Amino acid sequence: MKKAIIVYGSTNHNTENLVGYLCRAFRKAGICDVTIKKVTEIDVNELYDYNRILLASSFYSDCELRDDFIDFYEEMKGLDLKGENAAAFGKKNNSVSCFCSVNTILEDLLKRCS
Repeated sequence: MKKAIIVYGSTNHNTENLVGYLCRAFRKAGICDVTIKKVTEIDVNELYDYNRILLASSFYSDCELRDDFIDFYEEMKGLDLKGENAAAFGKKNNSVSCFCSVNTILEDLLKRCS
């Protein structure tokens, strides 16, 4: 069975809750075995143990990476994830006009790693 990991950052538990729903849906559908890790509690090298990688980050008005994602982001720059399926997603605050910026930052990082 494919192994997936969802790495998330969440301040108000909204993204954490979204990740939980997604994980349950994956498990119920039998798509893959899913592990959830908070971005502050994972070593980037653990990503090599998975063939499906999802990065989830919430954000608010600064349109930049969350503080808890910065170290992880920098450490990921040296990874070679060629051949792995990866994606990024986030929870939107309706008052933020640039909500895709963080997803784009994480997606660009994933593209550079693959």
